[in-house]
Amino acid sequence: MEDVNEFSPTWPQRYMSADVVEGRVYDQISHVEAVDHDGADGVSRICRYKIITPDVPFEVDADGQ
Repeated sequence: MEDVNEFSPTWPQRYMSADVVEGRVYDQISHVEAVDHDGADGVSRICRYKIITPDVPFEVDADGQ
């Protein structure tokens, strides 16, 4: 039986914010997470996150950090 991609990823935390000190360099400011209910336990991990707002001085790695 073939798995069907019928669900969109969901965000457990819909909104988030963070405060930072100007001039300080951070290794991590926040952590985002999405959940995909199509996959089986352990294999439904979201493999990529992307900030789509242009010219934002932040990036998100594959772990959502």
